[in-house]
Amino acid sequence: MDLFNTILVQPIINILVVIYHGLLTLHIPYTLAFAIILLTSLVRLILYPITASQMRASKKMQELAPHLSRIREKHKGDTKRQQQETMLLYQQHKVNPAAGCLPVLIQLPLFWALYSVLRQVVTNNAVSFINSHVYFPALKIQGPLDTAFSGCLSDTLRPSLWQRSVL
Repeated sequence: MDLFNTILVQPIINILVVIYHGLLTLHIPYTLAFAIILLTSLVRLILYPITASQMRASKKMQELAPHLSRIREKHKGDTKRQQQETMLLYQQHKVNPAAGCLPVLIQLPLFWALYSVLRQVVTNNAVSFINSHVYFPALKIQGPLDTAFSGCLSDTLRPSLWQRSVL
């Protein structure tokens, strides 16, 4: 588990803290909430090429589904022949059946680490957890974190607080 923390959790914490300090410098309200949103968006952006390849593979497999069902019907009792025909179909259409699964296996540890970080950040001892994992002393957080995530949404959901412009 320590290797997992070193390779995935600590870098994610440090990126979150850098984003947090950047937003704090800009005097953005609900800094932690927006830092988490930006971190999650960054992770999704980094993983986009993997997700896109997974989606392309899934689409190709979906297009081959009618052909696969025909092969199953044609060779109902002969599983060996079904496998041969299926592999031939995959080769003809240049489809790798594992291409849809492998990207998930790559993404899963990263999402698991992200979940672990976010779960720890919203606890009562978040500052000590974060400060024990940052790479540089300058990144240490001074004071408590504002974990009131609902505050950033509640103001936008009350139109009575919006300023009205006079035309």
